[in-house]
Amino acid sequence: MKTQHCLPILIIAGLWSYPREGFTEEFDTTLLAGESAKGDISRLYQENTLPSGDQLMDVYVNNTWKGQFTVEVGEHNNALNFQPEDINKLGLNLSDDAKTLSAEKQPVPADDLTSGLTYHLNKSTLRVRFVRAANRGKDRRCRLY
Repeated sequence: MKTQHCLPILIIAGLWSYPREGFTEEFDTTLLAGESAKGDISRLYQENTLPSGDQLMDVYVNNTWKGQFTVEVGEHNNALNFQPEDINKLGLNLSDDAKTLSAEKQPVPADDLTSGLTYHLNKSTLRVRFVRAANRGKDRRCRLY
């Protein structure tokens, strides 16, 4: 009779002392097809923050897809930098600072691409949406996104 009462207590005590990390499983990326297997999925384990460094992202300007570009993400996702060879593909009227950095082959911060441009980074889908000031009133989805 005593053994029956002690068994649940021992099980609960054993589970309580078991490390939490023992319950987590890592996803095997080799199960993914093609280039997806090489992707970095560590962001899924980090509370919706992207690891700093280069990330492949879809880039939209005024709801028009411009392509997938390698974007350098700053620490704590506070800055986005574009490669100089990619900024001309965005179809923007570039600022003088952006042109200078591009000519020097330096990464160009998203804030310096052009005046009146705002952006939103969607971390879960790896999308960057740019909206020009002239189109801000027409495109409410980007502001509320």
